[in-house]
Amino acid sequence: MVDYVSATDLASNAPGKGASMVGVQGSGTVQEVLVPCADRATLAARTNQTTMAYLLEPGRQGAFYWSGSDLSSAINADPAQAFYVPPATAPTGSTGAWVRASVNLGVASLTWFGNPGDGSVSDAQAEAAMTAAFAWLNAVGGRTLEVPSGVFTYTSDKRIVASGATLRGTANCRFLAKNSSRLMIGLADDSTTVNGRITKAGTKAIGVKLVTIGFLPADGHSGSIVTLDYCDETTIDSVEISMYGSSSNVTGIECRWTQWVYLRRCKVNVNSRAVWIRQQWTNIQNEDHYHFEDCLFYIGKLINPPDIVPLSCVQIEKEPGNSYGIFEFSMRGCHFLGIPNDTARRVSAVAVKNSASGDSRAIHRLSHYSCFFEDTWYGFDGNRFVQAGDGYDTSRVSFYGCSFLRFGSAVYGKDYSKNSSDFTGCYFLQGANVTNGAMGRFGLSNVIEAIDTPFANSILRNRFTDKNMSDIAASGAGRLRAQSNVAVGATDTSVVINHGLAATPTKVIFWTLNDNTWKPSVVATNVNATSFTANFAAPGATKTLYWEAEAAYL
Repeated sequence: MVDYVSATDLASNAPGKGASMVGVQGSGTVQEVLVPCADRATLAARTNQTTMAYLLEPGRQGAFYWSGSDLSSAINADPAQAFYVPPATAPTGSTGAWVRASVNLGVASLTWFGNPGDGSVSDAQAEAAMTAAFAWLNAVGGRTLEVPSGVFTYTSDKRIVASGATLRGTANCRFLAKNSSRLMIGLADDSTTVNGRITKAGTKAIGVKLVTIGFLPADGHSGSIVTLDYCDETTIDSVEISMYGSSSNVTGIECRWTQWVYLRRCKVNVNSRAVWIRQQWTNIQNEDHYHFEDCLFYIGKLINPPDIVPLSCVQIEKEPGNSYGIFEFSMRGCHFLGIPNDTARRVSAVAVKNSASGDSRAIHRLSHYSCFFEDTWYGFDGNRFVQAGDGYDTSRVSFYGCSFLRFGSAVYGKDYSKNSSDFTGCYFLQGANVTNGAMGRFGLSNVIEAIDTPFANSILRNRFTDKNMSDIAASGAGRLRAQSNVAVGATDTSVVINHGLAATPTKVIFWTLNDNTWKPSVVATNVNATSFTANFAAPGATKTLYWEAEAAYL
């Protein structure tokens, strides 16, 4: 069986050969129905307009057919000649032009606009190609700009404002931002205020997708790399944002007027903030609904941050005047990585920042599922960035099946009654504290090992469903529940019991087993952080007294 097409067959005009082998109906050779043209100049010079042409110019390859219609408006809208090549004798296109025979309407390749991505064009040419490509993408909603393998440079901000637009890459495609340029979605106009609040205006982009794109800013980049300026229902999927050299603080993704943001399978590796969610004081508060799944957020992995300042993988900043909180925020399967053994910058996985007095809850519900916190000094930081002395954050934070390795505090907040976090099925290894300031509500199957002081405030600041967490003993902090038995002599009326708990027990109970001859009424006295005294009537014979003590409660 022959599984290739020979040059002889393509050059034949026999039935079943030639042009019919590449999908062109009728008889004739391929050369007779699809004439190769080395470049656009060759195509523009063609006088035989009855035969289709195949453009071979690098990055612009594709079939073109002749249209005799007045295409002057289309020519004006396509200065890069991605879709239309006018004849050399009538460059306005008023008498016709060669038209790209696109297979999928509304889909274009970035290379068609003049940059093949192989480094063969100048920065100025690459910028012009990128500008033309984004102009096409924004002209009509729902278009898709495909990015093949290669490096594509741009030297000024590029913005997507068309709803439903998709920027879709392939393996090994890279956007190289120079001059600290950003890719921006939507256009926020914050120039108008009413009673001190920003009136939201501009162009909201809805349903934009960035898929399989790599962003690699040039050395010396400053500020954000991707900015969600004014948009809803934004999906960023399989996108990598990395940097290798900068003396300035760099943010991976900056969110301004956004809601319903979906990050999936993304890797953000920068030196300041992987994601920065800014909540401004606007007339309509709708910065809400964030869902991150299977993402990697790394701070300082490739290059150390330039400043000795607190850093965070994800930061939610409530700017002055904003009193609204994010209603719901979820993260699933995400990996937060800080700087090992760095006690100066102390990277937070998630941090909230505000300068307001009193309660300024940033998030009504933040849920983590199966996330890994590695070398992050704080898992959730609701304290360091709260700048007012009388300010505090009461965000409700939950962790389900998460792991913490080498950390300062899994949750850090001010010691305020409304501060609380929930833990279920989590693993804590080699850290300073599980909770510091904030209350912890511990459900079932949590494991705490090699922790200096599991609860920085007091074990009684926390609540526990599962009190048999014996692994806490490995940290030298005792247990939450202890039970054992003690021998009682025939004439004894009391016995001192060392319980070994982490704090003064809040409940002590006693009982006997299989002994109908001694049913004492036992009273605990002198209860303290080390021991308690069991008081009872002398049993008259040697007996065994069983006890259980709890140092925490629901």
